[in-house]
Amino acid sequence: AVVSTQSTGLTARKAVVVSSTGNLTPNLIVRSSITLTCTIASGARSIEWLKGDQVMTEGTDYTKLSAASESDDLVSKIEFDIADDSAATYKCRGTQYDDFCSTQRKFESEDVVLTIIAAVPKVNPADATAYG
Repeated sequence: AVVSTQSTGLTARKAVVVSSTGNLTPNLIVRSSITLTCTIASGARSIEWLKGDQVMTEGTDYTKLSAASESDDLVSKIEFDIADDSAATYKCRGTQYDDFCSTQRKFESEDVVLTIIAAVPKVNPADATAYG
């Protein structure tokens, strides 16, 4: 998500999210886990994570992992176990403000659309064979 900055002097920022599955549409089984990493170019003051439109809570909804950054970029790395109710859209949201302008600007990453692989077996192929 890119925001217009009007005449505040702030440059447009972008939040980039990656998942440990290597794509933004992970399809996982219950009891597995996923790691999401959000990187925002320098200037962001905070990163929060959303599940749908609800802000997630560290310690309850996810575990925060240490994320080293070799630059001024702000990085947030989280991990959580996949539960029956984990199928949702996840994203990170950065907040930016500076000393000259107290107006906060928020911008969001692309969506990570997580789906759950059902644990119930599919129809047995032998049962689906029609004999004529």
